[in-house]
Amino acid sequence: MMKYSMFKDIFTFNYHHRLVVSYSKSSSDGALASNIIGSIFVFVVLFNSVPLAYLITFVVINICIYIVRKITAIKLLKLDTKVYDLKYLKMNFFLVLLTAISYPSVILIATLYGVDEAKLLLLYMGVTAVVAGSIGTQGIIFTAFVLYSSFSLIPLVVISIFYGSETLYMFSFIIFVYFPIHIVSGYRYFISLRDSISLKDTFQTIYDKSSDGIVIIQNSRFKDCNESILKMFDYENKSIFLNTKLTQLSPKLQPDGISSTRKLLIMLNKAYRDGSNSFEWIHKTTADKEFWVEIVLTRINLDGEELIHGVWRDISDRKNLEIKQVRAQEEIEALNHSLADRVEEEVGKNRKKDQQLLEQSRLAQMGEMLSMIAHQWRQPLAAISSSSSALELKANLGKIDKETVLRNSQNISKYTQHLSTTIDDFRDFFKPNKELSSVTYYELIDSALSILEISLKTKNISLIRNCDCGERFNTYANEMKQVILNLIKNAEDILVEKGTQNPYVKLATYTLDDKYILEVSDNGGGIPEEIIDKIFDPYFSTKLDKNGTGLGLYMSKIIVEDHCYGKLNVTNNEDGALFQVVISAS
Repeated sequence: MMKYSMFKDIFTFNYHHRLVVSYSKSSSDGALASNIIGSIFVFVVLFNSVPLAYLITFVVINICIYIVRKITAIKLLKLDTKVYDLKYLKMNFFLVLLTAISYPSVILIATLYGVDEAKLLLLYMGVTAVVAGSIGTQGIIFTAFVLYSSFSLIPLVVISIFYGSETLYMFSFIIFVYFPIHIVSGYRYFISLRDSISLKDTFQTIYDKSSDGIVIIQNSRFKDCNESILKMFDYENKSIFLNTKLTQLSPKLQPDGISSTRKLLIMLNKAYRDGSNSFEWIHKTTADKEFWVEIVLTRINLDGEELIHGVWRDISDRKNLEIKQVRAQEEIEALNHSLADRVEEEVGKNRKKDQQLLEQSRLAQMGEMLSMIAHQWRQPLAAISSSSSALELKANLGKIDKETVLRNSQNISKYTQHLSTTIDDFRDFFKPNKELSSVTYYELIDSALSILEISLKTKNISLIRNCDCGERFNTYANEMKQVILNLIKNAEDILVEKGTQNPYVKLATYTLDDKYILEVSDNGGGIPEEIIDKIFDPYFSTKLDKNGTGLGLYMSKIIVEDHCYGKLNVTNNEDGALFQVVISAS
């Protein structure tokens, strides 16, 4: 990650304006060292070894570069805003690049003119030393640092490879090893400066923009403050506030009866002694309006001076709330004598409400039951009608015989018996039962399916049963049957409503950690995430346009969790909704 950031910072001109200002100040020293002192050093070393014209040209170029670098630095220092002129920064980078290139160029000329190895080595060392010292000047702006270091050192390595001796080879190897270390060191120096400035800006922003009033106190007087403290005391001018004594901002006495002046000195001394102190205080604005504040005083050391950093927070609203709470507490205590009657009244209302919900649920279930009875009776009634019509037709034609009469009579009797059995099944299913009974999930599911299985088949809904839990447990059987019936009927409704291809309802039972679990799932696409948390709420229904009451799942949850002490949960799986009934073994 650091390598990526490093390469990213090389090819950018987006530097903090404070870094640019600091770089402009230090680049003057760097320019003096690299362009003036360095060029003089090269001139002295190579005097009488290289044609004088080359050396004079080299020195003149560096003097010109120095002058222009000074001018661009001055331009960059004239920052009235936080935005610097990018063209001067780019120009400065170009001059740094020219400076860097000039040294390898003159060394290459010296090499080609056969300057002795000692002088070349001295030049190599001089350039390396200047580059090493550039961390403190060029390192403030990483782009300039990389340009200067790369175009100063890398060409030296190339020159030594093609024209150097063993000694220069060895020194070039040292430069080759040193170069990445030098770049990383410069980057870390740049990062430390950038982070320091960023941190300073952050703290300055916190100081200026804090909603709390912040002050710096020196010798019991204000030294600095932020805008929030001025708003708190209704001061328009910062200089006026800073010339105000602390004692002028408080009433004569604090609520405990102690003089504000005396108590303030006590609090300041405690902060100096202990390092910090927090307390509540009453102040007044310029309009003599009193208000409560919470004050935190902290001793700090800034530039060798012991100061107090203070944070003022307006707590008038909290104090007013505390007063209201006290009054409310008194009212509560006054109402305690009639609380029992009120509680009993509210409990009665809740019971009545629950009873109404239960009655509505029963009415809804009765409607469902009538619908299912009608569905169960439709086929037998049609068969009875068909048999009686056949008898009537043959009687009218005079072709009736004993065998036909007996066969049709037997069929009518069989269908009638089926209708009677259906009534008994439904009556037993919905018969109130408040006694615990020992049952299995097999029995509960078979009872529910005796009512619903035909309806599922006529609607081409496949029924999948994976029942692995055969253990018996105690519960309210008829109520649990109603829950299972409701879950299967809901699955049937959603599959029909959505027109699901190859629809199915899956029933699964299993045992897990002494818990008996029943799962009812379907492939109807699931419940939308925005309403899945609401489907057990009373009167919440996705079938309001189809006479849905929103009580079926609510009452199912009441039955499972309040009556049977289990859990009824719902989630979405890959195909649709999955309802889970969990009954504890104990």
